[in-house]
Amino acid sequence: MTLALELAQALNCLMGGKPCGTCLSCRKIADGKHADVQIIDLASDPKGTNRAQKSASIKSGYTVFIEPATFRGRVKIFIINDAERLSSEAANCLLKTLEEPAEKALYLLLSISERLLPLTLVSRCQRLELAPIPAEKIEKALHDTWHIELPKSRLLSRLSRGCLGWAVIASLDKGILEERSLQIEKMLKVCAATWTSALLMLQALLPSSAATVKLFRKFWGYGWIGGMI
Repeated sequence: MTLALELAQALNCLMGGKPCGTCLSCRKIADGKHADVQIIDLASDPKGTNRAQKSASIKSGYTVFIEPATFRGRVKIFIINDAERLSSEAANCLLKTLEEPAEKALYLLLSISERLLPLTLVSRCQRLELAPIPAEKIEKALHDTWHIELPKSRLLSRLSRGCLGWAVIASLDKGILEERSLQIEKMLKVCAATWTSALLMLQALLPSSAATVKLFRKFWGYGWIGGMI
């Protein structure tokens, strides 16, 4: 998301060229208030509670996609974060737009892996792969730039999988680490349980029976479920 926003700033910066970060356009984009930069953040809804609503917004905004008239900036930009969470209907609507892209519009689909996106969408996009940033550099940036205490910076840098943007967001949202601690606590309970109890616990934690069986067999193979022996 960080790079996507900076690209939006570069294309609409009032100073031209490299984004200045201080003009009205750059500030509005950074604050998420620019009329020509629309963000659909599916990542902010990891449990999928509002997925249907957000996907519907793409479908209902199809006319905006095909007629992307700018209000203030030079280029209209649509950023879809965690694009792999798009419903099939929303992806099909977006596909129609990508088949005949407008001249002054840019569509940014952010995803952890292109393999999670429909092939039809991938075939119509220009792929940009970002190499992961070393954990040591992320730790230093969190501590020096965002003034995060060292223990937390070290933890977030190792959880980020090389993504500085995620680490920064996680440093500001305490709920992310709290959810991680909760999930670890639940998994430790699974490891200490008998096999019948462990299976029931995994069924409550995982989204499908297939995922439950797969993880259960892995735990069993590693000897992590103590009640089995």
